[in-house]
Amino acid sequence: MAYSGLGELNLNLYSSQKTQYLSNIYIVMPTGLTVDGGLAAMQKSLAQYTQIKPLNSDADTIIHNGTLTVQQLANTDGREVYEVTPSAGAYVTAGEFTETGAGNPALMNVPVRSSAETSGLKQILFNANTTADIKQDMLFVGAGDGQNVAFDDTVLNKYPQVTATSVGIQGTDDQYVRGIAYPGIQRSLTLFAANVDDNYTVIDANTKEIIKHVPTISGASGQPIRELVKSIHWLHSALTQRFMTKNR
Repeated sequence: MAYSGLGELNLNLYSSQKTQYLSNIYIVMPTGLTVDGGLAAMQKSLAQYTQIKPLNSDADTIIHNGTLTVQQLANTDGREVYEVTPSAGAYVTAGEFTETGAGNPALMNVPVRSSAETSGLKQILFNANTTADIKQDMLFVGAGDGQNVAFDDTVLNKYPQVTATSVGIQGTDDQYVRGIAYPGIQRSLTLFAANVDDNYTVIDANTKEIIKHVPTISGASGQPIRELVKSIHWLHSALTQRFMTKNR
């Protein structure tokens, strides 16, 4: 992904493998990514998510008996944190949507922007290979007080429970959350400086005469602008000389 580039994250908020009441979901943006548009963009993305139609059902939406809202919590180590909260009694039904691939993938599509080159970052990390790295996770599910929320974790203990504050989630009712951690699940996104080609033509506003055509400038993002500034300095000198010659 290019520095200061725009993209989209496709998030699986809930699973339709089983019929279940919904818990809070926490989205902790990875270091190097921010939501392009902040809370307003998240609200729009969530509204679109809640309007996804279920498979093989006459229901209006995959979210039954309620809705979802999102709020922004305090940042953690510069990372944005958002909380998705279901209304009381909201649930999903088994088999009404898929998480990825064919069928009816239920994804929350979040617009994002990457860090500038000045950040010094070379890559963006997602997910944790071990519990020790669980702060690298992006999605967490609320687990209440850690005792009274049933959670199906029969597959190799891939969803460890940790305190919310240990992963930077503050100001919420959930004392504990669950993320995902197992070898090989971590992903990385390499950042790079984009190359661009720019062309400039300077035209006299009155006579429409072409004063100078700047040949195509290629280089890293931002560099062509510096070359244009050089051309503007040249133009200023040329016009000054023309004015002085004309008025001698």
